[in-house]
Amino acid sequence: MNNNQPNHDSRFDRLEALIRSQVGGLRAEVGGLRTEMVNELGGLKTEVGGLKVEVSGLSVRVDGLHGLIKLVAEGHGALVDNITDVKAGIARLEKGQDHLQLRMIAVESRLGLTR
Repeated sequence: MNNNQPNHDSRFDRLEALIRSQVGGLRAEVGGLRTEMVNELGGLKTEVGGLKVEVSGLSVRVDGLHGLIKLVAEGHGALVDNITDVKAGIARLEKGQDHLQLRMIAVESRLGLTR
């Protein structure tokens, strides 16, 4: 063997060292990406948790609004019933007034007070 030529073992050793350093670098990059993904996933989980809380709060507000709408609707129904009762009462008063007027005319006629 010629001493000027590099030893085959040393070339393979250098190649192996280069490959190992490249693989080590790739492992470091993959580890970094994995860490970033875990951090992003944690951030997303936090955001989803926040959205769940907001949706839950919105649900409570919608339930409260539903209750208020129901109260207003019940109040409106009671008001409509009252208006109907008032109209019926007015109609009875008008009939009673007509009846009273006829009775007054009849009394005046008997007493000879008609004009």
